[in-house]
Amino acid sequence: MDGTISATGCSNTDIFRQYIKNHFVKFLPTRQPGQHLLVLFDGHISHIAIDINDWFEAKNIREKSTPLRDGTEFHKAIHK
Repeated sequence: MDGTISATGCSNTDIFRQYIKNHFVKFLPTRQPGQHLLVLFDGHISHIAIDINDWFEAKNIREKSTPLRDGTEFHKAIHK
């Protein structure tokens, strides 16, 4: 990815979509047919878009978002 940033400097759905489809996909582990991958998100609104969900489904990726209000605790738990 070439360091995309929004005009406001905040994340948005377009930047998230570019990240997922152009960067994240390069690092997906090799999986057997029918084997799924679980991806956890922090619940930010930029991670929600029907076309992204469809793309995940086509790639056998299951996503789970924590409620945004729990994002801080979520980050503490995964970064121990």
